[in-house]
Amino acid sequence: MPFNEKTMAQLQALYLLGATDMDYNKERTKMKMYHSLSNDVDRKRIKDISLSCFLAFSMVRTPGDVAACHINVKPQHITIYIAKNKKDEKDVILANTIKEFVFAPNARALGFSAFGKKYLEIMVKFCPGKIHTLATAVKSGGLHYKTIGKTTSKPVKDLAAIIKRLEEIPISPNAGTAAVAKEKEANEQRKGGQNLLQFAGKYKGDIGKAIVSALKMILVNIENAHKDPKCLYYASYAAHMIGTAKISNDLLEAVLDNKKTGVTDRLLPALVKFGRYFRGSERLHRQTGSCLQAAGQNPRVDIKWVESQQSSVTMRHSAEDIIVETFRDNNPVPLSNRILADLKSIAKPLEENWRHKMNLIVHCEILLIKHLKETAKLKGGEIGISKGSCGACYNMVNGYNLYDNDEWIVHSNHGNHYLVLPSGHKEVDERAANHIAEELHALISAHLKLQRNAESADLPSDGDASDYQEESFRTGEDFYAAVQAMGLD
Repeated sequence: MPFNEKTMAQLQALYLLGATDMDYNKERTKMKMYHSLSNDVDRKRIKDISLSCFLAFSMVRTPGDVAACHINVKPQHITIYIAKNKKDEKDVILANTIKEFVFAPNARALGFSAFGKKYLEIMVKFCPGKIHTLATAVKSGGLHYKTIGKTTSKPVKDLAAIIKRLEEIPISPNAGTAAVAKEKEANEQRKGGQNLLQFAGKYKGDIGKAIVSALKMILVNIENAHKDPKCLYYASYAAHMIGTAKISNDLLEAVLDNKKTGVTDRLLPALVKFGRYFRGSERLHRQTGSCLQAAGQNPRVDIKWVESQQSSVTMRHSAEDIIVETFRDNNPVPLSNRILADLKSIAKPLEENWRHKMNLIVHCEILLIKHLKETAKLKGGEIGISKGSCGACYNMVNGYNLYDNDEWIVHSNHGNHYLVLPSGHKEVDERAANHIAEELHALISAHLKLQRNAESADLPSDGDASDYQEESFRTGEDFYAAVQAMGLD
């Protein structure tokens, strides 16, 4: 089916119905795009793409914005392509500052620690708002920046309270020893785990004491991380170590009773995000050296910006129209009055937040791929993104690979569905449109089953819908804030 106004209305309905809150089984999870990569790519390729990802992450100065980056290395010439949802003069200055420092010959002579601190000076100078926001999320126990200061039904434990709890009920040395042995046996030890084991050496191998000490290091330094590069360096080092080490993940979940409180479900992702500053600067130090080596002695380094594409879109469908029409498209039998009434009740909460006209853009990773194909004549490569792709874009990337025999790789996706303009590639857009319609139909079916008895004779059987277990309506409170933050409205 074509990617048209109806598709965009379906995307709006998908978000407002809260598709990301559904409980999928494993097969549905794969369709929902929560796996890591758009292709089956080995770990080396994941590491290769991390340089582009961190540069894209570095180019985002405020939360809610998104950037994509591709690095093309040729003999005597390195080109950094950047696409950004919103670009201003400060972005241009930031990109040039990063280029001048990172690719300077004397930067290679710096040790990692000195290089990392110098790089984080740039981050503190240009991106203090984003650093402060990510730091606040960590201090608040991992609450998302949009929910900080708002009421929440979940029990909230800030970082200081978590540390106090760990001191009251410490992790036993035996538990730590067992966790280390288990991880080594499973051959799952990560960089964060290696750093944690090394750090625990200061405490005679006591993992519990090492975890508490690392959390205190974060608490002490994170307050000033947005204005002091050294504080950012030490806080992000400890955050990466605790956030990514499977040892600390397992032990914290057990001691803090995560099944009941959900504390670590929020805290650990917040630590990982904040830890990107340390881990990213480490990758930058290593991988830019590899780029320079591959390009040859004293290569020219250029930055090329990809201009954004924006268009005003009018959606004639109402929320009720799109809910009923999407369900009817997938159920050719006549719909009973009861089902029609239920579909209208599903659509009713969406009407308050429904928009019929918006200014939309082509998302930055698709914009970048289009530019690289049309202008640079490339057929593949690593596309680094500051955050995961949305559902539509993730399918578009795979569509390019399928229909044009390309080899584009994006690192990950977050599974959300945002409004977006199509790519302009007929087959690619049709693939994305079919996915969107399928997702919305499954979500509508799930809501129907929640509204009444699953054995109701009036409800047509739908195998996909059985994958959902529970759902709560999302009113779309943050939807349009996100749209505005991305420059889409």
